[in-house]
Amino acid sequence: MLQGPGSTSELIECSDELCGKVLDAATDVHRCLGPGLLESNYEKALVIELAERNISARCQVEVPVFYKGVELGKGYYADIVVEDCLLL
Repeated sequence: MLQGPGSTSELIECSDELCGKVLDAATDVHRCLGPGLLESNYEKALVIELAERNISARCQVEVPVFYKGVELGKGYYADIVVEDCLLL
């Protein structure tokens, strides 16, 4: 399950086409901004770039951890979740 602002959902299958589009967007962000900035700058820029390409993305999405069916509490936060199928 993924929990973020306003939604709780499970990951679904991700297409190779979507992966390619996200890689293209990330490459464009890196070409524009170059190296050396804080991770948060690239994260925000990538979300903007994805939105311009009509690809939905959420930032800092809580991903719980389970052990033998029991939730262990907060697992970690995915920097970006794209279309509820791709964790970045």
